[in-house]
Amino acid sequence: MEQEVIESEMILPTHLRFKKIQMHDKYPKGQARGRHWKHLKQIIQAENYQNYPADEPNYVNIESPPSMHPRKQICDITGFEAPYSDPRTHLRYANTEVFKLIRSLPNEYVQRYLALRNAAVVLKILIVSSINLASFSYLFHVLDSYVRFLVFVLVYGVGVALQALKHAWQGQPLSSWNDGSDPCGGTWVGITCTNSRVTSIVLSSTGLTGTLPGDIGQFTELVVLDLSYNPGLTGSLSSGIGNLAKLTNLILVGCNLNGPIPETIGNLERLRYLSLNSNGFTQSIPASIGNLKNLYWLDLSDNKLTGSLPVSDGTTPGLDMLIHTKHFHLGDNQLSGDIPLRLFNSSMSLIHLLLDHNGFTGSIPSTLGLVKSLEAIRLDRNALSGDIPSNINNLTNATEMYLSNNLLTGPVPDLTGMDLLNYLDLSNNSFDQSDIPSWFSTLQSLTTLKMHSTNLAGELPAALFSIPQLQNVDLSHNQINGTLNISSNPSTQLELVDLRTNRISDFPQRQQYTIGLILIDNPICTESGSTDYGFCNLPTKSTLTPYSTPFASNCTFPTCGSDLVLSPNCQCAHPFSGLFKFKAPSFSSVTNTTIYDSLHTLLMSFFRNASLPVDSLSLQNPSRDLQDYLVIRLQVFPSGGTSFNRTGMVGIAFAFSNQTFKPKTDFNTYVFNAEIYNFFSDSGPGGAKSKTSNTGIIVGSAVGGCVLVVLLVVAGLYAMRQKGRAERAVQSTQPFGKYVPYHFNAKGHL
Repeated sequence: MEQEVIESEMILPTHLRFKKIQMHDKYPKGQARGRHWKHLKQIIQAENYQNYPADEPNYVNIESPPSMHPRKQICDITGFEAPYSDPRTHLRYANTEVFKLIRSLPNEYVQRYLALRNAAVVLKILIVSSINLASFSYLFHVLDSYVRFLVFVLVYGVGVALQALKHAWQGQPLSSWNDGSDPCGGTWVGITCTNSRVTSIVLSSTGLTGTLPGDIGQFTELVVLDLSYNPGLTGSLSSGIGNLAKLTNLILVGCNLNGPIPETIGNLERLRYLSLNSNGFTQSIPASIGNLKNLYWLDLSDNKLTGSLPVSDGTTPGLDMLIHTKHFHLGDNQLSGDIPLRLFNSSMSLIHLLLDHNGFTGSIPSTLGLVKSLEAIRLDRNALSGDIPSNINNLTNATEMYLSNNLLTGPVPDLTGMDLLNYLDLSNNSFDQSDIPSWFSTLQSLTTLKMHSTNLAGELPAALFSIPQLQNVDLSHNQINGTLNISSNPSTQLELVDLRTNRISDFPQRQQYTIGLILIDNPICTESGSTDYGFCNLPTKSTLTPYSTPFASNCTFPTCGSDLVLSPNCQCAHPFSGLFKFKAPSFSSVTNTTIYDSLHTLLMSFFRNASLPVDSLSLQNPSRDLQDYLVIRLQVFPSGGTSFNRTGMVGIAFAFSNQTFKPKTDFNTYVFNAEIYNFFSDSGPGGAKSKTSNTGIIVGSAVGGCVLVVLLVVAGLYAMRQKGRAERAVQSTQPFGKYVPYHFNAKGHL
């Protein structure tokens, strides 16, 4: 042993601390060396109390050669032995329950689990020196890992997830999603990136078919998701949507999605626009929507939702918590039950409340009168009963109020003071018989008054017809009697007065009136010779010709080919078409040129300011549908050719689905139902340029690959040279040089 110690002393550097303790502290000069060495456990315990430099080997950090036995795989979640590995997340799992769990994890948490066993994707810089270069093979391994990391960031982090969407969908714009190109390079239609992370997916009106896969939850940086106007998009909305914590706009209008709206949607606390209208969603409205404190726009209309409106109860959230939301659009569903009293409160800033076309019962809650910010109220076409709350006239900002087609009873409400009211419809209710209300003549903003079948009686005041903006009066099927006096100065906008099935016996202006007037089934129309009066007959369609955008004055009306349409500017093209549905307009006229010309001008101004490729547009055939919505057909014509390219189409569709285009208050809130467009002018986002772009990508990839190979060869030769120097240096200074560690850390340390 003594001789071995002496030999070791000659080989090992004396500055190594563990050796200094053994040789110099324990055996001072002149002392007998008869004591035995400490055993390994004592040495390790002693070393644990000392701070060794990281670049000095000791009994703690020195590595043993690799084991000859196969390494056990441990489950990343449970810690049990894991015979399986998930190819998507690369997490190891023990059984099927763990597999289901890891597939639901956001990518951020997956990376955290991988980091626990140093398997996360982390960029590290290798510092090459003559001391830590063990072998050329190791260097090649590191360089290869680095290259694979770059590919992972580019393809897996962005491209692979998008490719998963591409495989789940079919559609013309996806032809630009090439495997060999950068998704964030601007060539992928509908994709917008920030710092190489996908922040926007907008593919509205692009003919997508398929389902919305759970992979959508991997885009954790996503801010905008708009897949509207793709009726071929079916299936359910994945609960993974709740992983998109940065989402502000979730817009899936006019698809064919079905199933329940997932509760996880309440996780999207940054959400501003939630538009899931015109789909086939079923079951109840998730109470978790009440957690969306930043929500501005909530539109779940035109679905198959059932159940009652959720309100908070101290433990679960509800819609009453959305005090900053401006729009509740929940009409045209199958909702039922009472409208909860707690749904409304004075802290709300709601301006549009649309609950029409459902199955609500019970009375109108008196708390509705507390929401003084309300402008448009639609509770029509339900089964509401009882009296209208007496405080309804607190809603002095209301411009449109629809309470028709219910089972309301009691007195006709007093609407005195609602001076901004433009459109009022209380028709088809069972009110107590009452005389003509005094507020008929005082609401000077009225354009439309509809109260047919409401048990009104008495004589109409002439002042009613002198309201400046009055366009339409429907008081049919009541008990109005006496003499009808239109007044000597009626509204210049007055188009139709429908008083059929009443008890009117005289009309002094029968020879002088110029408006559309219907008095069928009144005593005046039973007189001899009454059939000669136009008001005793239904008006002909020719007198109510709806508006249509006129052609240019110099149009020569050329003959257009198949599928081409003549634009107002006299150009043959493939227009982008669809239907505007204005749900609460302040007017009823379908012929007023001034109103519709203003909409035309506003649309064209919007397209120009947004730099969208629009040459002209046409508004056609405004009419009221069975839901009493104002429906207008829109055709948008491309500039610079006969068809839109995909980028231009997506921009126009997004302007409507995202409500970026805002009409004047006369038209109020709307939805747009787009038709499928099959005439794209390009095979990629830039037409003929796409081919050049793809060719450039292929050439660039080939050149880049060649450069990489050259760099690897040079690095390899340099590594082999340095390896020889390193080995000679190690052999001359360290006896442990033959125990080269199997792994190095980022600094080249053991």
